[in-house]
Amino acid sequence: MQTFEEVVGTPEAWFRKAWQMYEASMANFEAFKDLKAVTTERELHRQNGLMQTSKLCLALSLENAFKGAFVYLSKPDLSRNKLDPKHFHKKAHDLVDLAIRLGFTLTPEETRLLARFSSFIIWAARYSAPLTENAFDQFNGENKITFPTDFDYVEKLIFKLQKESGYSDTRGWPLES
Repeated sequence: MQTFEEVVGTPEAWFRKAWQMYEASMANFEAFKDLKAVTTERELHRQNGLMQTSKLCLALSLENAFKGAFVYLSKPDLSRNKLDPKHFHKKAHDLVDLAIRLGFTLTPEETRLLARFSSFIIWAARYSAPLTENAFDQFNGENKITFPTDFDYVEKLIFKLQKESGYSDTRGWPLES
């Protein structure tokens, strides 16, 4: 069994969760695509639930990968037996901030994409509307998954971040991350 420090303080556990969330997103999206024409309200709820879960898992997969890369570069202080969320970013689930703190130079398109993924985590996959009018105005209509583009982008970025965090395709993770 892994210790708290091993799970929170090494990139491997973060990337394992990133891949689990990515696969869950794909499975939910495939189930969404496989649904036949909606004829009942319950089927509509299932359809929407599958899409919302896919969005949430896709965004969480990227957030976990960013955090895995961040842990590789900057070990968190776990001396008080807890992880300070501010170790990663000032505002929870802000993927733009995480990318910038990792040294990414984002194009305007990438900034919009990461902001959209952030909105999936913060509200779009959890609530009917954002909890502030500003967020509603900012993201109205921009909270859809683009298939296969979004999935391809996230998958490639997870692979890239994982390799930059010590993972080798031939040897796997180093014994000591």
